Amino acid sequence: MKCAQISVIFCLLGLSATAQTIQQNSPDLGIAYLVHNDSIKQIDFHRGQIASLHNTGWVVRDTFPLLPDPMRTLLHPTPTVTQTPDTTIIHFRGSGLVYALRRNGQLERLDRTFYSGYNNGAQRYFDGTRLWSLGGTGFWNTQDLALYYDPELREWERRLMSPSIPDGFADGMFSPNDNGVITSIVKDGAPNSRPEPTYTAYLMDLNNGAYTRLGVAAERNRGPKLSDIGPFAQWNATNISLFEGRLYLANMVTKPFWMCTPIHLTEHTEFSLARTKWSWFRRRVRLPIFMSKSKSRPSMNLWLSSTQGLLGPFMNPDPCIRSKPIGRLTYCCSSHFLLLLG
Repeated sequence: MKCAQISVIFCLLGLSATAQTIQQNSPDLGIAYLVHNDSIKQIDFHRGQIASLHNTGWVVRDTFPLLPDPMRTLLHPTPTVTQTPDTTIIHFRGSGLVYALRRNGQLERLDRTFYSGYNNGAQRYFDGTRLWSLGGTGFWNTQDLALYYDPELREWERRLMSPSIPDGFADGMFSPNDNGVITSIVKDGAPNSRPEPTYTAYLMDLNNGAYTRLGVAAERNRGPKLSDIGPFAQWNATNISLFEGRLYLANMVTKPFWMCTPIHLTEHTEFSLARTKWSWFRRRVRLPIFMSKSKSRPSMNLWLSSTQGLLGPFMNPDPCIRSKPIGRLTYCCSSHFLLLLG
């Protein structure tokens, strides 16, 4: 089964007034999937079409102007969709394009950039006000740039960060600590002779322009490698990954890494996770998932998953001045890092 053949859609259902953010990475070039006005939508930037999902399949409801070739395909690789209760933005790693889907269903391009190729594999983070692009690869190197989209200038601006990370970083996953502050595990840009990439953890304070190294990725005796579980979606601080038919849930701030029961997907299965409250009770998580057994004739079923245990810590912290035990947690005073033991 190839994950790229599975379309994953987070449904915005029953949103509360509190700040909530979901973000998902599309598996398809130039096509974004999302829920808008209680309808599952597909936005195809290569064809200029907006379609809605019905029990007979996708039905085109609207069109929009296309960029001229070759920009139409070059600037629209796999999209990322970021949604809050009052905002829906669609953006693309590998280019600077930013779109908004308005409440009336109209798609609007926000930026006026025509750059591409400098931020492939960058981490995309929306702090409620600014959209950030962190690190990434391009032009034969890996960078540590912290860029944010300025809606007034309609351009990407740079935030200087200190200290710099000379070898740069890309990919990985992150969880917000607070607005403008995230804990991130990223793939190191430095070349190494090991067969697998290495990962380092940082606290990234975008408000004050500071990178703080926390430690390196921990090696585990079971479960997938970090290079295997790039998240396809994120709900607030929880990253959601799919690997070999299982969902994996990861939170960089509280440090749990959960493995869910098998989900039994096929190459032709589409599914969407309904955005409702997560329910945690004795290592169980309620995941409402609407299964579509056929792309032409979707049939919706509810699936509940229970977690099967913690797969161990994500990080080995850098040496601390002192450590203070807090139950099953150890607080690393010099690096503001919580390591979940056992």
